[in-house]
Amino acid sequence: AALSKYEQIMKLDISFVEKLELIIQDKSDMINEVALSHFNEQALDDKALNQIFQEAIREKAMVIYNNFIKLGKKEGAIDKDIPTEAIMSYFMMFMSIFQHSDFLATTSDYKMGMMKLFLYGLIQRS
Repeated sequence: AALSKYEQIMKLDISFVEKLELIIQDKSDMINEVALSHFNEQALDDKALNQIFQEAIREKAMVIYNNFIKLGKKEGAIDKDIPTEAIMSYFMMFMSIFQHSDFLATTSDYKMGMMKLFLYGLIQRS
């Protein structure tokens, strides 16, 4: 469901940055919702279930991420000199953090801060 929502966002006739903001907000809402659910506690403790879930969405997510990176490079929002493979590794690194039970137990301010670091880095641009 989340992946198809992101596919729909990708099709909107808005800038890359606006798409990114929609995805950030949706991801933040989804993380908060999962963090509050009872299913979350049991599912995250079940390593086999967690691995199956990760493998099932990884392939489709990779296609969406790749298309998102291409769009960001085309619009100049992502540095064209950074190899797509490096950006994909960066995405995967952060995705593993976002799905960890310790992360899910943090405050929404912390989660939003991590999302902003993921998407915008440390250096504030003027």
